[in-house]
Amino acid sequence: MKMVSEIDKKRVVAFCQKLAALPEKRITLNKLREVFHECFPHRPRGTEDNDWLLFALREADSRDIIRIPPSHGTRWNTTLNPPLPSSVDRIETSKTLRNAWWKSFLWHPAIDWIADLRVLPLVHEDFLKRVNAGLVNGDFDQLAPFKYRSLQLTRDEKRLQKLTKSILFKPERLTLELLGCLPEIPLLVWEQIGLGTKMLVFENNGAFTVARNVLQGMKEQPYGIIACGEGSAFIKSIQQIASIHRTISEIEYVGDIDPPGLHIAQLASLSAKKENLPQVVPASAIYLAMVKAVKQFGEPLGLVDKHVKARSDYSNLVAWLPLEIQELAIKMFSNRRRIPEEVLGPNELLNIWNSSNASQWESN
Repeated sequence: MKMVSEIDKKRVVAFCQKLAALPEKRITLNKLREVFHECFPHRPRGTEDNDWLLFALREADSRDIIRIPPSHGTRWNTTLNPPLPSSVDRIETSKTLRNAWWKSFLWHPAIDWIADLRVLPLVHEDFLKRVNAGLVNGDFDQLAPFKYRSLQLTRDEKRLQKLTKSILFKPERLTLELLGCLPEIPLLVWEQIGLGTKMLVFENNGAFTVARNVLQGMKEQPYGIIACGEGSAFIKSIQQIASIHRTISEIEYVGDIDPPGLHIAQLASLSAKKENLPQVVPASAIYLAMVKAVKQFGEPLGLVDKHVKARSDYSNLVAWLPLEIQELAIKMFSNRRRIPEEVLGPNELLNIWNSSNASQWESN
């Protein structure tokens, strides 16, 4: 199986050049496929073919050759995997040679590399002039939210996000630090439920709500704080734990037993280490209970999920899980199956924590 990371960058450049030379302003998906297939005769087929096309389209968008329509709009074919735009808009370029004014312009020393650019797209001119003025006036000395800075520099609160993927933000060019942007850290939803020092984090809101209700009704609390990671947002929102004025000795995490869920857990663990936060460990008892609970749905090997992509090696991914279920997880993923954390209801969670409390009393 060929991965997007293996795509030939020279062919991507050729694809972009062909799109730029097309006469039509709005390019349909059929035409996009035609040009793409011409540039990539040895491309993979099926889902991977769509992955490669979407990668190439995003590259053309970052080079200001086309504009991909908003993902929440109607100009997307959502029946495909992954979804693809049903059409894109080609950006018109001036046919008359413009005066290369930027080569003689007095740029701030931090961005004087602009004078060395061979061409400067019209869509970037106003933005770079505002960046220059901001640097000269010291507007970026005080940190500001990302969307505020985007409005300030582009008059659009979302435009800066797209520009960060353009050639202007290549190495040794613009950075968000230079523009004085505050890092965007999602909020972490958490509640205090006891006096303990352990924190329990669920990947999804539904499981978090059930667990919170169960824990609030228990006399002996195994945790001091329970939180909801909201999927991949936890990779960044974990930084919010530093602002919780409570002693936290350990962070137990539980998410879906599938590749995305384990990927989130591993990245969150790395984030915690980087931020000098308490160690993130798997909530082993809950993971083991999930494997047991899925059998009641008649699916001992997990639920079928067509979105789980078959891979040759899952060993690094499943290393996050308790050792007892790592081999089972590999077998599950190889058969495109998974176990969502929602397989545990209130009774199952109550049994886990009652058993855990009983074991603690016996050991004491």
